[in-house]
Amino acid sequence: MPIFAHLGRAAATAATHAPLTAAVVAVATRLLVLGQSWASNPLVRRPALDGFVYLTWAKDIADGDLLGRSGFVGGHPYFFNPLYAYVLAPFFRGVDLVGGATHLAFDQVEQNLGALAPRVLAVLVFQALLGAATAALTAAAARRYFGAAAGLLAGLGVALSHVLVQLDQHIAVSG
Repeated sequence: MPIFAHLGRAAATAATHAPLTAAVVAVATRLLVLGQSWASNPLVRRPALDGFVYLTWAKDIADGDLLGRSGFVGGHPYFFNPLYAYVLAPFFRGVDLVGGATHLAFDQVEQNLGALAPRVLAVLVFQALLGAATAALTAAAARRYFGAAAGLLAGLGVALSHVLVQLDQHIAVSG
């Protein structure tokens, strides 16, 4: 049957380009879920817990507290993964907080959502791209060591992993 031959060729092409296939599926899945979550889940727009910590820490770094000596971290810069806060800092450069505050407090998040929401959305899109890179790297490694079919399967496994897709919807270290 011609359709099975076509599907076989498509599967062979996808397996040959496993990293690219995994990356495209991963970014499409994550952006689709992000769009739905952004519209219906207020916790995505309003970071809490770890997301609030990273958001506040990134804001402090963007404002010049590069070593975490003051602000939210208060001299203990390694209680969370510090590299992630430095990666997020450029997204929060130049954010003006309500009332001229220099530091974001947990009870001020609602008042500052207008200034923070576009930045949070940009971070989540960036995380979707990082998730796609993770899927591509997984596919490339599996293809190199175990063959084309294993590469495609591993890459799609990471791309469509429910846990990883959901983690990428929050400001937190993930994929």
